Amino acid sequence: MEPLPEGFMCDLPYYKYAKGYIVQLNPEYRCRVVRLIFHRYRMPCSESKVQIFSSETGEWRESVVSSLQDIRPNSIDCDGCYAIASNRMLYWMSYGEFLLSFDPFLINNSVRTSRKDGDEDITGPSYKMSSD
Repeated sequence: MEPLPEGFMCDLPYYKYAKGYIVQLNPEYRCRVVRLIFHRYRMPCSESKVQIFSSETGEWRESVVSSLQDIRPNSIDCDGCYAIASNRMLYWMSYGEFLLSFDPFLINNSVRTSRKDGDEDITGPSYKMSSD
């Protein structure tokens, strides 16, 4: 199995302001590290693994996630792939013409995927990946 680059995201500010310019640590501060795992030489399939580290529990959790369309792991350029955090979402992009996004703080969340041709799909309680 070969992981794509990890995505890292924090939720809520690390600090809180109080009256009188007192700065306090935010006890509700939390972070996630996300790994998408693929069998590099596996045939196209609609399932893959995701590992999520939670700062709240200090543990990694692994799940099998499904896609509405088959994922072709051998077409993903892992060396040319990168993860970006923006607007409370993690995005994985690659030269292999795929975009994957999801909110790592939600267990069941909607996911948007986009392809080079401009098509976009939104799914319900699953993770979805599109690769062309």
